Amino acid sequence: MLIKKFVGTSVPETMKKIKQEMGASALILDTKVAAKGDPYGLPNGNRVEITAAIDHHPRKPALAQTERKVGTPAIFPKIKLVKPTESSQESLKETVKPAQSSSEIVGINESISNLKNQIDLLGQELEHKRTLNNLPDSLKQLYSKLEDADFDEEESKKIILELDSRLALSGEDNSEIIVQELKQTIQKLINLCSLLPSNQNAPIKLLFVGPSGDGKTTSLEKMAYQLAVKEGRKVGLVTLDVERIGAVPSLVSYACILGVRCAGVYDLIELGGCLEKFKDLDVILFDTRGINPWIKSELKELADWTSEIRPDKIFLVLSANHRYKDLIEMTYRFLCLGNADLLFTKLDQTKRYGGILSCAIKTRRPISFLGWGTSVTEDFEKADLSRITDMMF
Repeated sequence: MLIKKFVGTSVPETMKKIKQEMGASALILDTKVAAKGDPYGLPNGNRVEITAAIDHHPRKPALAQTERKVGTPAIFPKIKLVKPTESSQESLKETVKPAQSSSEIVGINESISNLKNQIDLLGQELEHKRTLNNLPDSLKQLYSKLEDADFDEEESKKIILELDSRLALSGEDNSEIIVQELKQTIQKLINLCSLLPSNQNAPIKLLFVGPSGDGKTTSLEKMAYQLAVKEGRKVGLVTLDVERIGAVPSLVSYACILGVRCAGVYDLIELGGCLEKFKDLDVILFDTRGINPWIKSELKELADWTSEIRPDKIFLVLSANHRYKDLIEMTYRFLCLGNADLLFTKLDQTKRYGGILSCAIKTRRPISFLGWGTSVTEDFEKADLSRITDMMF
């Protein structure tokens, strides 16, 4: 008996190959169908494998040899084709199943792919746990501190495992040095940007945006004090938050104390006239209405103001007492206005500073300034990562 496997892109095509080589009396032993995209599939379509067998197969080389010996044309015996029995036909029907529709194949492959992904994720999770369980006690304690500080879990694992590899090479086991190494590792992942841009022959325009109650106006007032009093620049304050009760009078009073100009702009039409009056200044600080970043209409309104103002820098003001996942999502939503620097406030109202660092790492936006408390003259400074990491540990 001769047994052979035939391959094609469909059942009819593969059966045709079998009939051409083995004839109609060939028996089908096995059938496999693999869809496109399957690891065993053909690159341009489905793969069909059919294993067939035949009892008798002409052996042409032997016959040719017989011809040479006799010297006369060989007389080929007549081969009687035996019609397969009904049981054989039923077996053939059961073995050669019609190819499934493409939608069914796609559905099956998607299910298999989803199952593989779930297995991979489970394997990664088990690998993480296994690896973290093998850490020395000093690194386990630091990992727990990062978790307590509301640091992003994924980033915490990366940082600790990287630190473990470095320490394994150096053989270092001093706890103080290990903590210092951890601080430096975190600081390398974060960018700072505390310098104001320059704008020749025109005032620098700084725009403060953020959610309601996160300290935009307070941060603007603190920065105005530094620019006007400490650096001696000519400063102007412009508020777009004209609907909030007391917002404009409060900012005007503060501007009078500092000896700087102040104006309230009620709509986009008034903006051009205000900018014309303030064109001789060094810096203009724009205060905006606090918005809910999950409401698209409010973001759209703020985007309209931003496109008209064309700020040289945008400060996204966020409270440090938000959870890190909220900080990250809010940052991504506000980035529709343009690239913004992160300005974190209310550092005195939390004991967990991992969130602000995780936000900077995940969103890849630089931290510019840090604020806490209500003192205009003291509770505001350029971002210092050493200060934050020292507070964390």
